[in-house]
Amino acid sequence: MKKIMFNDRYGLTKAVLEGRKTQTRRFLTTAPDRYKLGEIVAVAQSYGKAGIPYGQIVEYVADPILNRYGARIAGTSAGWNNKMFTRADLMPHQIKITNVRKELLGDITTEDIIKEGILQTNEGLFTFVGNEVGEFLTARCCFNAFIDKVFGKGTWLSNPLVTVYEFELVK
Repeated sequence: MKKIMFNDRYGLTKAVLEGRKTQTRRFLTTAPDRYKLGEIVAVAQSYGKAGIPYGQIVEYVADPILNRYGARIAGTSAGWNNKMFTRADLMPHQIKITNVRKELLGDITTEDIIKEGILQTNEGLFTFVGNEVGEFLTARCCFNAFIDKVFGKGTWLSNPLVTVYEFELVK
C-alpha cells in the first residue's frame, strides 16, 4: 500500500480526516501518475498522531554490526514525530482514489477549490484551516495565495500542469 502526505501546517490532513478535503493537486514533476483510479492509499501521519501505542514494534531492521535483526518501536523511531518515516500499512486512515485527471492549475473551478479544503467564514470570506494565508473575498484569491505560500511565489502565475486526484475517505 502507498501513502499520501498532506500539509499539516495548513490543516490539510485534518481536513481530509474530517471529510472536508476530497481533492488534491500534485505537480507532474513531483508525482507523475503516482496513484491510480480505485487505489486505496494510506493517509500519512506520524506514529504519535496516528495513535500507534508507544512501545509497539513498527519495523524490524538489520543490524550489520551485530549481524542480527532488531526491532524499532514507536517512540524511538523517526516516524514517531515525522510521517515521512512511517509505514503505510500501520496508518489508521485510508482514502480511495475516485477520479484522476490532468489540468492546468489555473483551470480549477470554485467548486474544486472548496474540495481542496478552502473554508468560507461566517463573514463570507475564504480561508484555509488555521488562517495561515489570511482571509479573502473569493475562493480563487485564497487558493492563489495558498499555492504561492506553500510552493513559492509565482507558482500560481506559472500555471503548471497538475494531476488532480479526487478521493473519498474509506477508513
